[in-house]
Amino acid sequence: MIEMLNQDLYLHFEKDLILTLTPLYKEEFLDNYIDAKSCFCNLEYVEEMDSSGFQFLISLIKTCEANQIDFRVNRISPFAKKMIQDFNLPQHFRMKLLGE
Repeated sequence: MIEMLNQDLYLHFEKDLILTLTPLYKEEFLDNYIDAKSCFCNLEYVEEMDSSGFQFLISLIKTCEANQIDFRVNRISPFAKKMIQDFNLPQHFRMKLLGE
């Protein structure tokens, strides 16, 4: 689910980031990001992420960077946090894991 409040885009992934779901998430994101100044990504319920989900997450970060949108992960499951940290995403991209 995606919602825009003022110029803040909120991405709530209530299921895993896997091949069967990422095209739907991507389409919804691309339909809504253009006026955003900030993007808050909720990965609280993500317990599985395949290569397509990981690529989708990287494409979100890159799209936000290219459009000067501040990208933040505001809620995160232990699984998703481990994946993000194992691949050093905060060091390679301008993203923040809130609460750290």
